[in-house]
Amino acid sequence: MLDTHLADFFVLLGLFLGGVLSPGPDMAIIISNALVHGRRIGVLIGLGLATGILIHSTYTILGFGVLFKSFHLLQEIVKYLGSMYLCYMGVMFLRQSAKKKDLTHSESKSLTTFKAYQMGVLTNVLNPFAALFMMSLLLTRLPASISLTLQFTYVLGLGLVYFIWNVITAYLLTQRVFRQQFLKVSEWISRLAGLALIFYGIKFFLAELPN
Repeated sequence: MLDTHLADFFVLLGLFLGGVLSPGPDMAIIISNALVHGRRIGVLIGLGLATGILIHSTYTILGFGVLFKSFHLLQEIVKYLGSMYLCYMGVMFLRQSAKKKDLTHSESKSLTTFKAYQMGVLTNVLNPFAALFMMSLLLTRLPASISLTLQFTYVLGLGLVYFIWNVITAYLLTQRVFRQQFLKVSEWISRLAGLALIFYGIKFFLAELPN
């Protein structure tokens, strides 16, 4: 029985990683902030992103995922809110780059612990495609025969793996030699991150959500 559960989990994990590790707003926001604001901020944003995954997973397991997929208007509302939030964050990055000053690790205090965590949560929660991806994955691949407790164990495992991946990303990007080079072009990092977030915001706004 244990072998069966482990096999089910690793199949689920493989499909999950194939989706969340592809380029998107999650990746853009953690890379840019880790490079500009430092490792701690990158880890906090990574924790927020993983929390967003757990939020999507929780309401799906509890049955609200089916409700969300059934009401197109609700999907549209989340889509537009997510689009506006990403565009807002993109503008903030562009304004930051316009200040034209080098950022140091000590200056990362301008982005507080709560704001960094909140940024990660909102970026993921307001992404309608992240919501639909998690719902489709769990509704089709999570064995219906297992207990609710085991289902939550599965999704906690997914969230933990995603958080660990984000920590590794933040750690590698903030190695001293590597980050010192990027701090020299911090203005361009902020500009590229801002443009990427605006691009994803517009893309989400114009995209047709799957039925």
